[in-house]
Amino acid sequence: MTIQKRRIPGTELDVSVICMGTGEIGSSVSQDDSFRLFDSMAENGGNFIDTAKDYGDWVPDIERSASEKVVGRWLESRGARKQIVVATKGCMPDAETTPNNRCAPHTIRRHIEWSQNTLRVDTIDIWYVHKDDPACSMEDMLDTLHGAQREGRIRHYALSNASLQRVQEAQAIAARKRYDGFIGVQGLWNPAVLCKFPYGDPQVAYMNSPRYAYHASAKLPWFAFQATAFGLFHRMAANTLDSMNPGFRSIYHIQKSKRRYEALQRVARSHGAGLTETVLSYIYSNPDFASFPIVGSHKPQQVIDNFSSSDLILSPDEITAINSDISFELE
Repeated sequence: MTIQKRRIPGTELDVSVICMGTGEIGSSVSQDDSFRLFDSMAENGGNFIDTAKDYGDWVPDIERSASEKVVGRWLESRGARKQIVVATKGCMPDAETTPNNRCAPHTIRRHIEWSQNTLRVDTIDIWYVHKDDPACSMEDMLDTLHGAQREGRIRHYALSNASLQRVQEAQAIAARKRYDGFIGVQGLWNPAVLCKFPYGDPQVAYMNSPRYAYHASAKLPWFAFQATAFGLFHRMAANTLDSMNPGFRSIYHIQKSKRRYEALQRVARSHGAGLTETVLSYIYSNPDFASFPIVGSHKPQQVIDNFSSSDLILSPDEITAINSDISFELE
C-alpha cells in the first residue's frame, strides 16, 4: 500500500497526507526505537515529519532539542534528506529569551540557525513560529522570515498557536509586501468536541467556526495536531475512558464526542475500515481546504496503522454525518 501524497498549496512540497509527530521522540521514545518508527514510516510511504526546537526540553536530564537531534541523526544515517519533508518550530521560551523577545527578529534568526544545526540540514522545509507573541510586530516577524527564506535557510514558513486576527493581519501584510506569507496554520483539530481551551491555554490554536470559515475562504492549509484526540475515541471503543489522563479528557465534551464516535463507527463500518483510518480521514478528506493530520506513535505497528489510512476518502456527506449536527463547541 502506498500512502497518498498531496502538494501543500503555495509550495513545491509533495507530502504524505499524514504527518509523523515527534513530541516524544528522543525523550520517552529512545533513539533506537525512534529510528524504527521513522523506518516504518518511510517503508509505508510517509515522507512528512513535524518536530520542534523545544520538544523534549520538558524532560529533566536529557539533551536540549532531543527530538530535532534524533530526527537529524536518522536523516543523516539513512541518507534520507532529499526524500523527507521536515517541519520544525521555534519562538518558544528558552534560556536565552526574555518575556519580551520570544518572537523578536534576533530570536527567530537564532532559533532557525539552531534547528539547522540540530537537524543537520542546510535548509529547513517548513519553519513555524511555534507560539505567537502579540506584543511583537508581525511586520518585523515577516520581514525576518522572508529574509531567512531568501537566504535559503528555510523554504517556507508557517504559524502555530496564534489568534485568527493575527493570522489575518499577517496575510494582509504579506500580500502588501508581496511576500509568500504563512503557508498554513498548525493547531488542534480532530472529530471530538472541545469544551475548554486545550491545555488550559487560550492562545493554543484550535479549529472553530470562524477559523474554518477563514481557512475555507483563503484556502489556507491547516496542520492538525492531536489528530486522534489523545486516543479518546479508542478509549470509547475499549470502554477505558475512566483511565484516560484526566487533564486530556477534561478538554472534551464527552457526551457530544460520544455522538461523533458513534457516527465515526457507522461510517467506518460502511467502508470496512478501522477507527484510526476514519478519525484521520475526517481531517485529510476535508473538502474546503487542505488539511494534514499530525500523529505520533510509540510502536512500528501504530505507524503502519496510521500510514495505511490514506486509502479512505470520506465524502462531504459522511463528514457532515460525523459532525452529527454539533457545531464547534468552543467558539
